[in-house]
Order: sequence, then C-alpha cells, then structure tokens
Amino acid sequence: MIIEKFARLFHRQLMVLSVVIVGLGAVGVELHAYGRAKSTKVASATTPQKPRLILVLSFDQMRGDFIDRWRSFWGKKGFNRLLSQGVHFTNCLNDHASNITAPGHAILMTGHYPYKTGIVSNDMYDRVLGREQYCVEDTAHQTFGIKKPREWTSPVNLLVPTVGDMLKQVSPRSKVVGVSYKDRAAILMAGKNADAAFWFEAEAGGFTTSTYYGFSSLPEWLKNWRTNNDYTQYVGKVWNAEVSSTSYYTQDTCAWETKFPSGTTYFPHTMPQRNNKKQKDEYDKAFSVSPFAVEHQFLFARHVLQEYQLGKDEVTDILNLSISTTDYVGHAYGPDSREVFEIYMRTDKYLGEFLESIDRMVGAKNYVVVVSADHGVAPVPERSVLQGEEGGRVIELDVVTSIENYLQSKIPRASGKYVRSFVKPNLFFNEAVFASQEDVERWTDSVAQHVRSLKGIGVVATKKDLQKNIISHDVEPQVFANVQRDFFPQRSGDLLVYPRHGWVFGSVTATHGAYHSYDRHIPLVFSGYGFMAGYSTLKTASTCIAPTLAELLGIAMPSSDGYSLLKNILKKF
Repeated sequence: MIIEKFARLFHRQLMVLSVVIVGLGAVGVELHAYGRAKSTKVASATTPQKPRLILVLSFDQMRGDFIDRWRSFWGKKGFNRLLSQGVHFTNCLNDHASNITAPGHAILMTGHYPYKTGIVSNDMYDRVLGREQYCVEDTAHQTFGIKKPREWTSPVNLLVPTVGDMLKQVSPRSKVVGVSYKDRAAILMAGKNADAAFWFEAEAGGFTTSTYYGFSSLPEWLKNWRTNNDYTQYVGKVWNAEVSSTSYYTQDTCAWETKFPSGTTYFPHTMPQRNNKKQKDEYDKAFSVSPFAVEHQFLFARHVLQEYQLGKDEVTDILNLSISTTDYVGHAYGPDSREVFEIYMRTDKYLGEFLESIDRMVGAKNYVVVVSADHGVAPVPERSVLQGEEGGRVIELDVVTSIENYLQSKIPRASGKYVRSFVKPNLFFNEAVFASQEDVERWTDSVAQHVRSLKGIGVVATKKDLQKNIISHDVEPQVFANVQRDFFPQRSGDLLVYPRHGWVFGSVTATHGAYHSYDRHIPLVFSGYGFMAGYSTLKTASTCIAPTLAELLGIAMPSSDGYSLLKNILKKF
C-alpha cells in the first residue's frame, strides 16, 4: 500500500541510536532517538517534583501512522517539538473492537475499556431505560443554549473515575477542565469531578457548558469571549493548501469525497456566506471541516488556561483537549486525502502557537503533554478496490431487513419488528415479539449464523457467547477478547456485529469502529517535563495513559486495563 511504502521510505532516512532503559518488572524497552544523536549521555532532569500542568491532547481520528507519514512536512514548533522532547510509542493499538469516539475518549483518562466504563458507543440502547440514549445524555442538567432536554449532557453515564477525578479527591485545589468541539470528548475525558467541561454547539452560538458543573447560567467570561471571538467571523475566508501538489503524493480530488459546502472537492475551499438559514447551515458545516475551527478551538483553550489559572501554582492541574475537526475532515474526505493532510499541516501550526503560549504562562519545563487519539480510521473502500485490495460497504438497514426477512420465514408474526435497534455494533432484538426469553436466546444463534453469511460481515458475537466466554471457531481468540472488552450487558446488544477487513458500515466517505488494526492504531507520545526523547516499539494502548499519569502524580487509580509507562520514559533524577 502507498501508506506502508511511504512509511518505509521515511524510516530509512532515520539515523537510529538505541538506548536500553529499564522497563516494568522484567520488561526491557529499547528507546531509539530520531535523527543523528549527538550524545548517548542522559542529562539529569531539572524539573519540579510534580508538573504544574498536564495537557492531554486527543486528535480525533488520528491514525498511528500519520506521524511518520507527515513528520517531514511539519514545522519545529508543533508535533515535531513534542516528538523531539518526548517518547513516541509507535506500536500503540487499542485492545478493544468498537473504536468509536465516545468509547475511545472514555478510555483515555480512565484506563478502562467499555466493559468497565459502560460507554459502549456514541449512541446506546439502555435495557434498564428501555430506549436509545446518547452516551452523555443527562436530562437533569441543562446544556446552555440547547432547548431539548434529551440533548442535554453530562458525565453521569461514565461508570469509572478518570485521572482528574482521582486527583481532585487527593488534591482539591487542583483544577480539571475538558475542552472539545464534541461534548462527549470534553465530558468523558474530564470526568465526574471536573471543574468544568466546554464544547461547541452551533445551536447555542458557540462554546457552551452544563449546569452539571455548578453553573446557573453561561459564565460571563464565556459570554464575553464568544462575543469577541464569534465563530461566524470566518465568512468568506479561504482555506488554501499549505503544500504544493507536487510535494505530496495524493491527488486533490477523488470521486468518493464529500463536497465542501462551497461545492468543490479541491483546493482552495471558501467559507460560505450566512445571509439566510440555508447559508447558515452550510456555513456551520463548512466551519466544522475547516482549519478555522481548529484555530478557534486553540484560541478558546488558551483563554480557558488563563481563566482557570491552570498551571499557575504548585499543585497539578489537568487540561483535557480533544481536537474534533480532524475527525470531521477525515470522515468527509478520507485518510489519504489532500484535505486530511492539509488539516494536520494547519493543526501543527496552531499547536505550536498554543505550546508557546503555555511556555509563557506556565514555564516550558513545568508541564507534561500527552498526545493520543480515540481511534484510527479505515481506508476508503473505493480506494482500496482501485488498488486491487478487498473493500466494500455494509448498509445497516440492509442487515436489519435481511434479519427481518429471515425470521419472518422461520417464525412468522402478524405484526411487530424482530429487531428493536441496531446502533453499530450493537443489535438488539425486540423481545416482545418472541414467544419468550428462551425463544429469543434460541433464535439468536441462528440469526448470528445468518448475519455471518452476509456480504462484508466479519465477526458476529452473541451476548450469550460473550458472557460465557464461548469463542466461535471462526474468530481469532485475540479478536474475541477485544470484542469482550466492549461488552457491557446493560447497554450492549444481543449481537455485536463488525465488518470484515476492508469493509465499513454506512455510506460516509471514510469511517472507523471495528477491530482491525487500522481502526485500533493510534499515536502515543509523552513529552516535556522530565521525559526521555526518542521512540519505542513497545506494545502499548491508550489504557496506559491513565496509570502512567497516576503514578507520575502519586495517586491511586482503580486497577487499569493498561499499565504505567513511567519507568520507561522518565529520566533519572
């Protein structure tokens, strides 16, 4: 594949120095330095006992190979600065199957997979409530500017604590804040005891928050910031490519790409006007897939740092920052598109400016930066087919229709649907239509076998098999274990259904959500403070972030699905 060829070419240009450092227990980790090393001597760290600020950066849909693909294009102040001052774990793969935004962000700061967090998908069917609900839905706490209570949000559905939650218990003066364009990202990373979480809602007029965090109304400082930094200020702005087409290996437009609201799939992209409702809707869509949203979010995060005085005293604060635009652009254009490359070029620029502002406010040696992602992304199926590889699309409605027809031919009913809900990967049966619960269980295996026969379907696991640890003969044990880590009985389906390799659910240009390596592979970088510099091929996962930060801060966390990497990355004092 082009991706793999590009990565191999990049790695051949690296001059590698190996330094062995002590791992956890009997584990030894080989740490390599990027570029030509000047010395093998490890300098002693001159940092405070604990960092004043921990900045956790999640770049939504940033697949693990993106860093190696684009490192030579980035400047020195953003991603490359973090890589030069920290450890890049190149072999970071999540060991769960439903690689979706909400589960992924819940993992980052809890260290637990969905079978413990209870966050099994973005939208979930809750058996106790008897209805579908959004992962962070909370009708008891108002989101300012949002009219429908079913669209109000908070972390009430998260069942395990975050690092920030545990930090607040032992250090009440510490401040914990979450910021993202997506409510689920900001809320789930910050946790239940956070001082605040902020997210973007076009309906609300910009960044907003919830009464859950103790606000009786939108804070005055936030109202003022929104007035002075209105997200509609980018009307007519042009998104130009940063790198010439001759310097990058992919074409600017492809048949499968979503059109920018201005009507094109190629650069430059121009932001629409906002003179009527249709134009306003188009503008909001355009803003979400433009670098102007990234710039806007980093400007807001900088103001949050100042407003909450994060990192200003001797106690450690945490800022959780998830960049959502990278996901929106990825869905619209695909991971190999010019637009995804260019959004990361602009993100790198804004990241560099943001880090420099933290240097001034906190001190360059006084904070930790963690870079990761909630999930990766699958190749665009149509692109894979053109390259002679397997690929295709599975339409969820077709799966449901096939099940309905199959069961109707076996056990016809006068009325009622057999499938209650299919919120991928979770498929729920309508128990009321069956003769009994035993009847549901009896037919589940039969339906599972039928679904496995459908084109493009990979693993299908039943609730019974997941609960009793019964591995189907056609499922690899590691894949089954990954699916089990997503299974939470109250919110998981009677069947968990995943597409086969190269296939995706739905018609969106590019997507994610399965157990394949391209969806599981994410970046992991620990940078700054007293960390070593280089890269490691040690097998890690995003579940390692929470225990690593907890050990760094000297706080106890509930038993994690990951392990601490601190001894692998910290310089000797």
